[in-house]
Amino acid sequence: MSLLKICGLTRIADLRLALRLGADYVGAIVDIPRSPRSLDWGHAAALLRAAEGQGVAVVEKADVETVTRIAKEARLAAVQPHEAMNVESMAALREALPEGTEVWPVLGMAQIPNMQGAIVADLIETARYYADCGADKIVLDS
Repeated sequence: MSLLKICGLTRIADLRLALRLGADYVGAIVDIPRSPRSLDWGHAAALLRAAEGQGVAVVEKADVETVTRIAKEARLAAVQPHEAMNVESMAALREALPEGTEVWPVLGMAQIPNMQGAIVADLIETARYYADCGADKIVLDS
């Protein structure tokens, strides 16, 4: 089953349009300065609260306490860590998050110039590792 998440949203009107047009989830990039669509925590929480349980916060190098606070405040469907995770970091995040908030780690695809066999095998191995660590879903991100 495929699901669609529209990410990088910065305005409530765009978020509502994405949901009305059929997006399963909507996302905001939170406190990642290299992204031109990054929002501060307060703006992201207000925006994602409007998603009414279909919001996803894309985070990187954020402390678990802050991520948990925004997950509760915005009633997030998921947190999408944009960094390498291991069993311990995934378990710590999962334990701290409100019940029902999922963890969706990312497999970055942008740096892959062409999908050669060895590269695909590495991606599949990483996806399986994340699944074994307890990921609810795995996001392929360009």
